[in-house]
Amino acid sequence: MDEKKMKLHMLQKLACPECKGDLVFDLDKKCSCMNCKSEFPVKNSVINFLQSSDETSVTNDVNGQSGTIKFLRKVFNIVRVSSTFKTKKNKNRIPDLLNSMASDDFLVNIGAGNTDYSPELINFDIEKTSNVDVLADGRKLPLKSGSVSLVISQAVLEHAPDTNANIAEIERIMKPGGLLYLEVPFMQTYHAHPHDYYRFTHQGLRSFLPDFDILEEGVSVGPASATALNLRLFLALLFSFNNKKLFLVFSLLFAWLTLPIKYLDYFMENNSMAYISSSGIYVLARKKN
Repeated sequence: MDEKKMKLHMLQKLACPECKGDLVFDLDKKCSCMNCKSEFPVKNSVINFLQSSDETSVTNDVNGQSGTIKFLRKVFNIVRVSSTFKTKKNKNRIPDLLNSMASDDFLVNIGAGNTDYSPELINFDIEKTSNVDVLADGRKLPLKSGSVSLVISQAVLEHAPDTNANIAEIERIMKPGGLLYLEVPFMQTYHAHPHDYYRFTHQGLRSFLPDFDILEEGVSVGPASATALNLRLFLALLFSFNNKKLFLVFSLLFAWLTLPIKYLDYFMENNSMAYISSSGIYVLARKKN
């Protein structure tokens, strides 16, 4: 039995993703738009706004993979190890930001995945996880304009095909003076989930934010993590000889062998040139009045 409860404080902020009309809620079954009459199902306290989205796929396609590949992927997911190391300072950035907000601020995490930083934070994603509150497309957010005080978007924009559309929608839902926290990849390998489109520098990310004041920017995941990940996959490619099964095996082996490299980020976090080859970057920005 799913014991997840709907975060009721979000209901007054939700709107139809198509026409932005007001919604009426049947918390057990569905919600409906009072304007265009669109209906959206509710299951296990999660509202699904994706049915009207033009997102063609929200899961990785595993059809056609051999039984051996599927088995190896399962084993890989069980015993895999991350090549990413986040220092305490980087881990605490979002919790500290949440703690700085007022009690009546409305806070959202777009593309939350498995993260769940606060019960006050509304988690949006295109895939259902135990922490997600609303299934929605980032290009058609089911939120009223000017209703959000803080938007968090962590490792999401690289998976979206139209960065301008996603940023425009984020800007629409934010209050003037609201805060936007973005984390995006720079020196990272291809990771489709379900797709992978872009990488960003700080200059590139700022170019998408002309209507925001940049308050802070820096490295979210350092160059040692980038090196560990790239070396791990380079060696797996080198020794797999174009064989997917061997690639999965060697990816796991070299993940463990290259694991110590990532911890060098503990010493490199404060290096003023770390941005040159960092794995990921962040920006904290305020929407202009």
